[in-house]
Amino acid sequence: MANQFDAALGGSIQIPGHISTAVFAQARCQEIEALNNALEQAQKGGLIFQRLPKAMRRRVMSHHSKRMPRRLREAHTKQLEKNGVPPKTKCPSRKYRRRPQNLLLEYNRRQRNFIWLETHIWHAKRFHMTEKWGYKLARFPNAKTFRACYRASANHCLLQDISYYCCMEIKGPEIELIEGLKKHVSSAVGLTFGAQAFISGCKEGHTTFYYKDKFPFGAVGAVQFLWKAENGSSTEQRILWLWTHPSIYNEVKNCLIETFALGEEMLPEKLSEDVGSQFSMVEIKKLEAHCVLEAYPKYISSDNRICLILLKDKLNRFRLTGPLSHSILVDTLNVTSFAEKDKLFDIFETEDVEFLNSDSDFESPEDTIAQREDADVNDNKRISSDSEMWWKTYYRSNEVAQKAHFLQADFWRAIRGSYSASQFPPHQVVALTVLDPRYQLPSKRVKIVPDSKVPFQPERHTSLFKSISISPIWSSEVRMATCTSKLSQSEWEKHRAQKVLVPGISEGEINCAKTLNLEKSNGFEPSCIPILLVQRPGSQDSQQKRLGFSSGWDIIFPAGWAMPFWIALIFRGAKPGGLKEASMVQFETGSVTLTEPFAPDTAAGKTEAEANRREREQQHFRLPPNKRPNFIKFGIASPFSCCWDILLNDWCQNKHKDIDASFYVLREKVKLDALKCIINNSFKSGSNVNGGTRADQISHFSSLFSNMNHNCLIPVRIESVKRGCPADCALICIPSSDDILHSKENSAWEGPVEPIHNDNKSDQRKTLRNQHKKELRRLRKQRVLSNNKLKKQMDMLLEKGESISHLISLKKEKTPTKDFVDKHAEEMKLLWIPEPKTIKDSCSRTVVGFVCKGDFSFSEAHGVGLGYVPLPALVHLINTWTEKPLVLFRNPNSLQYYYAVLKIF
Repeated sequence: MANQFDAALGGSIQIPGHISTAVFAQARCQEIEALNNALEQAQKGGLIFQRLPKAMRRRVMSHHSKRMPRRLREAHTKQLEKNGVPPKTKCPSRKYRRRPQNLLLEYNRRQRNFIWLETHIWHAKRFHMTEKWGYKLARFPNAKTFRACYRASANHCLLQDISYYCCMEIKGPEIELIEGLKKHVSSAVGLTFGAQAFISGCKEGHTTFYYKDKFPFGAVGAVQFLWKAENGSSTEQRILWLWTHPSIYNEVKNCLIETFALGEEMLPEKLSEDVGSQFSMVEIKKLEAHCVLEAYPKYISSDNRICLILLKDKLNRFRLTGPLSHSILVDTLNVTSFAEKDKLFDIFETEDVEFLNSDSDFESPEDTIAQREDADVNDNKRISSDSEMWWKTYYRSNEVAQKAHFLQADFWRAIRGSYSASQFPPHQVVALTVLDPRYQLPSKRVKIVPDSKVPFQPERHTSLFKSISISPIWSSEVRMATCTSKLSQSEWEKHRAQKVLVPGISEGEINCAKTLNLEKSNGFEPSCIPILLVQRPGSQDSQQKRLGFSSGWDIIFPAGWAMPFWIALIFRGAKPGGLKEASMVQFETGSVTLTEPFAPDTAAGKTEAEANRREREQQHFRLPPNKRPNFIKFGIASPFSCCWDILLNDWCQNKHKDIDASFYVLREKVKLDALKCIINNSFKSGSNVNGGTRADQISHFSSLFSNMNHNCLIPVRIESVKRGCPADCALICIPSSDDILHSKENSAWEGPVEPIHNDNKSDQRKTLRNQHKKELRRLRKQRVLSNNKLKKQMDMLLEKGESISHLISLKKEKTPTKDFVDKHAEEMKLLWIPEPKTIKDSCSRTVVGFVCKGDFSFSEAHGVGLGYVPLPALVHLINTWTEKPLVLFRNPNSLQYYYAVLKIF
């Protein structure tokens, strides 16, 4: 038996019954210190990274020391530096990277190719943006379908920023301006620049602008115009504002320069050196990107009598559509009411208006632009000397403006109880000078509704429209002073924090704000803005739409004030919309409106149609072949565009073989009204035009259009009878006698079906596809060699530390087979969609027209299409109709025909 160690078991050693931890640790402190040193020091050939458990190791730790635990970071950094890895510098904070200087440079840099509106940042966060006509514009909102926007325009208020519309100012003697502009318009289309309804400046007019002496051909597009309210003498200098769509801006400008023989006079000096101290440099730089703070480009005639000033991007324009637009404007706009103690001018009674009808109270202008501008220089100096309070200087020196201001304030108070903008005269202009809309900004979004307690009493002001339209906004110096005296948003927030006229103040303070004494209070100076309100009447035909549908107001105000007005309107319940909403509201209105410049006989319309054709074609060929509709089998000759020239040639070649290739859209109101009477009333029992029979009506129609050029398009509107919804580029066809008979016998019959056509291009496509594959296999060696050569070049550049972005872009742009592949793609497109040779007889039903815009109409609760029909085709249709004007329409991607009723609009 072995000897025992413990004495209790027979051994010689006595073991104690307890042990002291401190004594035990002290006896082994050297061992513990040696163990710690072994752990802290890296083993030979090892890394600090390898001390971590495998579950904690990350690849990024090899070059980013801050990914390591804190106790190992210092050793790991030293190890990286020893291996030649440079230390990582600290990334700048987000606050540093987003400092205003960099944001401003980026803000201006990104506008080099496409101009941003002042509300761009707000829209970019909430809308899909698109690049159109030199601008970056909001296309449609992210969070709303069109149904919500339709409800807003029909029952509430839809808000759109249309500041991309371009304005031009024309100065000169009234007679000379009217005579020159008369060459570009026609009274047959409607009221023109010289109409008495517009010459006083009380209403905004609209017409179609043509090239010089080209009517009815050579249409440029629809324009809007507004005369400055003046004396009305035919010898005085007048000012005219001409608003155009940006797609026709250059054409209209060039026409005016040619007509009035104008020469360019550029004024490059900047006017931003004397801006107010309240205007921040950030906002100045933003406005300088739009050249707002620069002198306007001018074109002056040789005799110095006519002057054209370009105000593009110098004015903002918002559009409010819907019955609540007036209520929102009333709550947003607070008309300034100058206190008596300012002693700027006396308060006049609103009933005493005889001075407004007297010519002696208006200054008689000089004969030339130069003499007139000499007189304006003194007024401009007076305004610029106190630019932060321009309204005091302006109203002190202009007695007519003083009296007009009080009449405008009284008129605005009298119409506060209106329920809708449709209650006012069509296109009426109201001028106001309002306070900064940030004064009474609601703390959260609210819905403004008409106040039934406020009476609507505009009767005693109906004779004062001339004085109501007088505004200081016509002065360039006033617009500049208004822009530069604006309180910056940062300064505004400081005053808001101090509770100086902030949102949420008491009712007594609000009333005090409405009658604000325009003096500095605690270093705070309020701003006043001159604006113009232009009424839009909406629908005026009760047979097609309810009266006043899509009525509203347009607000015109100087640049620099877009965001304060925009936020103020949004917070009061206005729903924002984009280009799609504007197009759909126009479509719902069901008539040719002012906002449509894309008629098929204009250059802008042809450009837009070509852009839409390319977009639809690219979208079609992005699909695989088995997912594309075969338009050859469908019998659709032109699925992506409306080939008006081919259709017109089909209908006119039998009658006029030497007809001109150009065409025009019929816009003459007398002839369109005659067509409406014939089509809309001739099929009603007991309701004949001029009391004659249907034969007499057709004879009257034939005599009316016998001397017309048959190469013209008639604007039509089709409404589906049963089912079906017209799409863009849908065909308008003539129903056969069997189609009419079937529809009478079976009311549930939807319509005929197009038989499937023979695809005679399928064999050619198959042969071409096989040849293309063989050729690609033959050229495979060239592609491989090219890729290998490019890879070697990349490796060499990487070794030198140079950039390879150029080689990558070169590879994408140019390959040995790129030209060959592109050529094959173009050949295949022509085999899938051949060039159309005829449209009229391309399918089983005779084609008479196209639908330019078609969709489901929410206001009509059925499908509606707006399009055009050639005059010979319409004559043929009228002769074939017996009971009602029925036609057939068929969408490009369908074989089914649907019935529709045709109307003239």
